[in-house]
Amino acid sequence: MNRAPLPRNLTLVAGNAFPFKVSGFGSDHRHVVVKSSSSCVKVVVVSANPHNREQTLRLDARSVIRASERSTLSTYLASQPGQKAVSDIFVTVEPRLELPPVGTEENILASMLIVENVTPGQRSFVSVDQTLTSMQWMRWVLANRLRFGSAHFGSSKAATTLTELIKAPNQVKGFERYPSIETGQKMVIDDVLKMANDSTNTSFLVYRQYVQNAVDVARGVKLGSDPCPTGLFAWRTSGRGSPGANFVLYETRGGQDFYTLSDAFIKDPLLRSHE
Repeated sequence: MNRAPLPRNLTLVAGNAFPFKVSGFGSDHRHVVVKSSSSCVKVVVVSANPHNREQTLRLDARSVIRASERSTLSTYLASQPGQKAVSDIFVTVEPRLELPPVGTEENILASMLIVENVTPGQRSFVSVDQTLTSMQWMRWVLANRLRFGSAHFGSSKAATTLTELIKAPNQVKGFERYPSIETGQKMVIDDVLKMANDSTNTSFLVYRQYVQNAVDVARGVKLGSDPCPTGLFAWRTSGRGSPGANFVLYETRGGQDFYTLSDAFIKDPLLRSHE
């Protein structure tokens, strides 16, 4: 619809409606005809004025699918259905991306990773790969805090699971009353999911990978490894400054500053022998 040519390979999401324009008559002054090879994609004629070379069509992707499905779009002259007017376009229809079920540890982790990272629509977004690393490191921060003792990081009580740690006071903003998530954080999640499932958004594949990475990290499919010899124990948005005197900057990745702990704090978290 923005006059850019359709790519040879087009990806849609289940339930999507994808409008586009076709310009051209055959030698008989009739509009060309676009056909789909599969029922997973339906070609709908929105408007086709016989006195105008341009017609508006729409691709309707099947509303529910369980796995990727493919179709070929072929364009023919109306009077010569056996003669293709242009090269075929190959369409892949993907299932809608959803987060794991609410109330599970995978859900709270994936939700937190989507909120806490720089989303593709923000100016400071670097790349999907860097954000994946950032998501992995965030999970290591939580795991390390759990192992070290969450009470040493401002939590009022010791947590025994990642869910308890995320919900604990002074840990992750917006998640203390989970499964109820504060409005600001919930809006980010909803907006990112909407973008990831809307093929009319030119950046939707980037959003889709962003969400998939969050889910994969939450489920342990893409755990990565803790790169810091002393362990990662905190993160803050890049440039916001250290979270405290006991933290030492390790590295910046995906728009986030990651921190380890000082040697003195690691040896004695209560700092009883350091005055």
